[in-house]
Amino acid sequence: MRLGVLRSRVAREAGVYLFGTVLNRIFPFLLLPLYTRAMSPVEFGKWGYAMAILQAMFIVGDMGLDAATTRLFYEEDEAKKRSDFLFVGFVTRIATVLGAGLLLAPIMVLSWGLVTGNELALMPFLPLLIGCMIVQGIVSFNLASARAARNPAQFIRIQVSQSVIQAAASAALVLAGWGAAGPLWGLFIGGTATAIVVGWLFVQAHTPHGPLDWSLSFKLLGYGVRSVPIGVTHWLKRLADRIIIGRLLTMIDLAVYQVAASGIAPLVILLGSFNSAYLPYFYEQRRSGNADLNRLAEIDTIIVAALALIVTGTMMIGPELVRVLAPASYGAAAVLIPPLVLTAFLGGAALQFNKEILFHKRPGIVSTVTTIPALVAVAANVVLIPALGIAAAAWAGAAASALTLVGSVVAMRRLEHTPHRFGLIFAICAITAAAALVFALLSDLPPFAMTSIAYRGSVGLLFAGAVLLAALPSALALASRRRPAAPATGE
Repeated sequence: MRLGVLRSRVAREAGVYLFGTVLNRIFPFLLLPLYTRAMSPVEFGKWGYAMAILQAMFIVGDMGLDAATTRLFYEEDEAKKRSDFLFVGFVTRIATVLGAGLLLAPIMVLSWGLVTGNELALMPFLPLLIGCMIVQGIVSFNLASARAARNPAQFIRIQVSQSVIQAAASAALVLAGWGAAGPLWGLFIGGTATAIVVGWLFVQAHTPHGPLDWSLSFKLLGYGVRSVPIGVTHWLKRLADRIIIGRLLTMIDLAVYQVAASGIAPLVILLGSFNSAYLPYFYEQRRSGNADLNRLAEIDTIIVAALALIVTGTMMIGPELVRVLAPASYGAAAVLIPPLVLTAFLGGAALQFNKEILFHKRPGIVSTVTTIPALVAVAANVVLIPALGIAAAAWAGAAASALTLVGSVVAMRRLEHTPHRFGLIFAICAITAAAALVFALLSDLPPFAMTSIAYRGSVGLLFAGAVLLAALPSALALASRRRPAAPATGE
């Protein structure tokens, strides 16, 4: 009975987190057809360039506090201590993000030409980027605290509120001719409105009634700073290529790349949300001291298989997805979707093992095994993109994610010998990589043609069947562990 209750709770909360997070990215995703048609390719490329810079600034403003909040929340064993922990974390986040804004402003003024290649005007882009970083830092901490406290209702309220305001403002400004700055203004407006409301509600809910332990700030930052390289790595793998394309090629090339990358953004969030929703439960179970490690390992395999099925389906409809999101002139983006989706999938698979390392409070190890492949990918991009074009960036990212996965498994095994079925997990990853290669070769088939859809659909079903077959032993093992034992009988 107890296992049944836990399964129900995890599934329910995971569903809410998935819904809220994907919904947050659905609105920008739905606006892509508007952006690609209301903006020129050059302006659309500039928007992608600005967003890549902004994501790097988010890492600086965050200082790893989101990850620290989720991990260290369960170190406090009383409700009041947890409430005070969150309040101290909130004050720390505000101080950190404001300090980062004050520090970055003069540095970016002096280096703006180097950073942007003079493709973006200093005004209004720099003030907008700093403003977005600050307000989003406040919002993201409230999301992290809601997830740590396992409050999915609060999580989804924040996501939905910001999404609606941001989407409405962005659409109106782009239609009014604000170009690449329009979506950034929308993000700032939505973030500011949401930050004011959720910040006030947070203080009301967590007002301390006694002295606070401000040493928690150093504890949070001590853990968070060590995890910053992990965020840097994700940026290097997923967004540094846009900076390189913008500097070494043209904004039109970046616009094509941006269509593919933005088109799969909801998928990337969906993959990450599986892990974000599962992490609080995982940490809670591991910390209890009597965790069923075999059961947790089987769940990891099932999660990897589920991610593989989702990304295989996305690869299959890549040409149709591009054609819906952008005019026919962006058709070359279809060949980029399989490797970009593969990159996201392999990163999601690596997280199943990185969370084990983070449980042991060793974020430095995760940073090492993720940063080195990312730096190799950046170097490869600098060399290959001018010669081979934007496709080189997509496949370099996939190779970096594969190296990260292998490094994560090796590092985790050095800390703890968990009962994961590594052969099955790597088989699922190999099947998905093969699917990416095949669908990239099939990407030039005409979109929405019945013969093309039938052909790609048949290939997709074949790969999906192979994934299900590889995951079957874990599924059967998990089912048998859930089945109640038969009562003993006597003669």
